Amino acid sequence: MLPQLAMGLYPQVEATGMAVLRLDPKNYLARSRMAWARYLHGRYEEAADLYRGIIRDYPSDGEMHIGLAWALIKQGKLAEARSIVLMADTILPGNARVAALKTACGG
Repeated sequence: MLPQLAMGLYPQVEATGMAVLRLDPKNYLARSRMAWARYLHGRYEEAADLYRGIIRDYPSDGEMHIGLAWALIKQGKLAEARSIVLMADTILPGNARVAALKTACGG
C-alpha cells in the first residue's frame, strides 16, 4: 500500500486495503492507510469515518486523532475538529502538528 500511496494510486490503495480487511477486518495498517488515501483523494467524510473506527480501537493513537481533525477541518466541521484537537493535544502535548491544527480550526 505504501508504494501505491506514494504514486497517488488511491483506487489501488483502496482495493489492496479491502483485500486485507476481508482477511483481517480490524487490520490497523490497512485501515489507517485507506483513511490517508481517502483524505488525499479528497474523500474527507469517508476518511473521517475510517479514522473514527481506528480511534475506537486505539483511543490513545494521536496520529489518528490528527488525521480525523484534518478530515473534519476539510469538511468545515470546525467545532467537532476542535474537540478532536483537544484530545490530540492531551495525547501529544507540545506536538507541532497539533499546534498547526489549533490554528487551522481557530483555537
